[in-house]
Amino acid sequence: MKRGVVKAVALNGAGIIHDTEIAMIGRTSEDVGEGLVDGTFGMARETAGFINGAIDLGFRKGMG
Repeated sequence: MKRGVVKAVALNGAGIIHDTEIAMIGRTSEDVGEGLVDGTFGMARETAGFINGAIDLGFRKGMG
């Protein structure tokens, strides 16, 4: 990106979830392979609550 070769990076919802978890606790909260077997996925409630809280706060401050 610094050299101008890559102009953009598009991610699915997992990008924001994993970036948030890395920022919060220094790692992601799940083992995807193991979670697929039994249907459990990390700390989804905490991560989603944090992200939705940030979105709500930004909206209330008129940021979007």
